[in-house]
Amino acid sequence: MEVGGSIKQAISWCVPWAVVVRGPTSPARHVALTFDDGPHPENTPRILDILDAHNARATFFVQGNMAGRHPGLTREIARRGHQVGNHGYAHQDARKLKSAEYVADVLHAQAVIEDLLGKALPRFFRPPYGNVTLHSTLSLLRHRFRFIFWSLDSRDSFIEDAASLMAHLERQRLETGCIMLLHDDYRQTAEALQDIIALLRRKQLTPVSLGELLTGTHLGRYGPSTAPD
Repeated sequence: MEVGGSIKQAISWCVPWAVVVRGPTSPARHVALTFDDGPHPENTPRILDILDAHNARATFFVQGNMAGRHPGLTREIARRGHQVGNHGYAHQDARKLKSAEYVADVLHAQAVIEDLLGKALPRFFRPPYGNVTLHSTLSLLRHRFRFIFWSLDSRDSFIEDAASLMAHLERQRLETGCIMLLHDDYRQTAEALQDIIALLRRKQLTPVSLGELLTGTHLGRYGPSTAPD
């Protein structure tokens, strides 16, 4: 197992509320669509319109620098009922930065996003590239962050057209509790989104925000636990 995976596993055992890889399996048949790296001035509005048209909710893990560059669009994500999470300020790799610098980057992003939205937010953090280190993880846990990963990678960072992206997703195991990794800075993701939602609905799955997926229970990789206040 890679070092980052070992850290995630250890944290899951010791502080199970702090690591989320998938949601609970429930009769509600919910899945979470999550979008990283935005907001993007062209793709994010298109994604928001498609989600609205299909009465679907999602979670956007925004970069602090992009949120500051597009404050109105960041507010629009929240205004339309979607969840806004933290993806760091400048999309830094935890393995390539000193722990103190990395933690400062995450805290700066949280402050920028909360200032733009005018309210405190749940401390949902998705580490850029999915990478973590022990020292930065422990520091962020002291700041009450929860680490949000994913159970299904759409591969939209590598698949360059909507048709191929859909072909990939149609081969995946889509099931209740799934957290799907997507990005709103890729054109192919916006182009495929309507078909992605249709695919989920054919499987009787409802796209919701992470908050809705995890209502009442924060599920670590190895089992449920009640999160602290």
